[in-house]
Amino acid sequence: MATRGRPVRRVAIFVPLREHFAREVFMGVVSQARRHGWFFRLVPNLTTEVLGPFGPDGVIGFLHRTPENRIFEDLGVVAVNVSAADPPEEIPLVTLDNRWCGRLAAEHLLGTRIPRFAFISAVDSHYARERARGFSERLAEAGYPCEILRFTRPDAIDRGRVSIPKLMNVLRGVPRPVCIFAAHDLNGVSVVIAARELGLAVPEDMAVVGVDNDPIVCEASDPPLSSVAVPGRQVGVRAAQLLQTLMDGGPAPAAPVLLA
Repeated sequence: MATRGRPVRRVAIFVPLREHFAREVFMGVVSQARRHGWFFRLVPNLTTEVLGPFGPDGVIGFLHRTPENRIFEDLGVVAVNVSAADPPEEIPLVTLDNRWCGRLAAEHLLGTRIPRFAFISAVDSHYARERARGFSERLAEAGYPCEILRFTRPDAIDRGRVSIPKLMNVLRGVPRPVCIFAAHDLNGVSVVIAARELGLAVPEDMAVVGVDNDPIVCEASDPPLSSVAVPGRQVGVRAAQLLQTLMDGGPAPAAPVLLA
């Protein structure tokens, strides 16, 4: 509930709801928006044409390193970022501890007793590099190396759409049996499909784990995809709490807030 005597804050929320993690973040943000009595709006983009007429006091969303971020300063708007894909340094960040995600994936795959490990991603993003780093660090502690694999995605819009034939070419050269950590669930399902097309048994020849624990995506895999569950809703809650602090004139944190 809004506190009597305090202004109603107007908040723009920019979240790609097609993704499970983003939907969980959104639900966390909305829980705090209602608690604080915000007038909030889900916006399709962060252009002047959208933000100008709404006149937000704050913005929360999946923000990236781009010159367009100057719009926040131009409009006198405070912002909080929840995306670790390509985070702008000048905007406070609340997101997952992606190294922790990688370490959890390694812990799970070490339990298979398969002695080979690889990380695979369709994108070279900050979060993917951090997940690979945590994965490799935990494997090194256990005495195992990690191969880093990448394949080219066919477009720059939907990160989940990958070329199965290209992925099959990548996987053909990987010694087996092997454990594969995919940067996220959509990549993980693609790995399972490519492995099955190559005639490999999953998980006997190729054990696969993703990140996000999206129930629809994981069950769409055959066999179902194992995945690291992440605290998306808590990310949204903490990000909204920080935005409220900033709108009240409070300080930004000195470092990114990473949740595990």
